[in-house]
Formats: sequence, structure tokens, C-alpha cells
Amino acid sequence: MYKLLFAITILTGSINAFAEDMSNTVTGTMSEEKNTKLSEQKWRAGITSGFNSPKGDIATTPEFGITTAFQPWGQVGLGLDAGTSKLDDASQAQRTTVFVNALYNVGGDIPVLRTSYLGAGGGPVFKSSKVYWGYGPVAGFDIPFNQKTHETLSLGLTAKYIINTDTPDSLAAAAAIKYWF
Repeated sequence: MYKLLFAITILTGSINAFAEDMSNTVTGTMSEEKNTKLSEQKWRAGITSGFNSPKGDIATTPEFGITTAFQPWGQVGLGLDAGTSKLDDASQAQRTTVFVNALYNVGGDIPVLRTSYLGAGGGPVFKSSKVYWGYGPVAGFDIPFNQKTHETLSLGLTAKYIINTDTPDSLAAAAAIKYWF
């Protein structure tokens, strides 16, 4: 009896395999087309609100900022982020970072990965009246609010690790609301 069921299962599976529509194509995560038309290039601007957690004895503090980026091709972007937070140490200094970021959008078919990005950035770090230099990795994702606003409004999360020349290294993570032009 089991041999008969096994044979029917194998035959049914092989018939279904040959009945497949061959017009389907397989797509990968890499984009093959570049957005060369101006209408396909994307600008975005947004605001961020989160926390800044410096390394060492300094306590975690709130951080607020702005972000903007230009995406000339489907998966490559160039961004500018500025964020400010008050360091919770003896100096109570205000630290402001302005980073230029090179970004790569992961893409694909998995919902969160489709809207994720990775990158690296660097720029000046202003603390009190002094200027230091910082750099570090950047990662995040942007999820559209709904289908109607898919091309215009998204909510996301961005994280960056800031390595400084003099001030303490820190992890900054923030929620981001972005408007896509």
C-alpha cells in the first residue's frame, strides 16, 4: 500500500513539474538597471530622534538630527547627516556631528532587507569650541507608511558607530521619518 502511495506521489510531483509555466523569470537582489532618468533618481530629507551612547563613563543621552540623501542609481546613494546631543559628563558639552555618507541599498524581495542600507561616513565632530574628526559605519532601513505614500513618506531606523579622534566613540541610533521627492 505504501509503495503505491509513494509511486502516485512521485508521478504527481513530476507531472506538476512539467506543467510549470516557463515564462517565469528568476530575479536576484542586484539591480540590473541604473536610474539614469531624472524622474527615477531619488532625493530624500528627514528628521531623526534617538539616543547617543558614548563609550566609557558617560551616560546615554537623547540625540536629534536631520538627514538628506541623493540616490542617483537604484542601489547607490550619497547622504548628509547632522545630529546633536549633550554629553552627560562633567563638561556637559554639546556634541554635533556632520557626516557625509556613502550608502548601498540592499534590495531584494525580503520586506525589511528590500528597504535596508549599509554604508560608511565621516566628517567633523564639533564639541564646545573645538573641531575633531570622526568616521564610522552606518546601517538602517526605511519602511513606507502604506501603499498610497510608498513613494513619499517612510519610517525607519538608522544606526551609526562614531569613531572620534578625541571625544569618546559612541553608538547613535534613531528613528527617522523621511520624505522622498
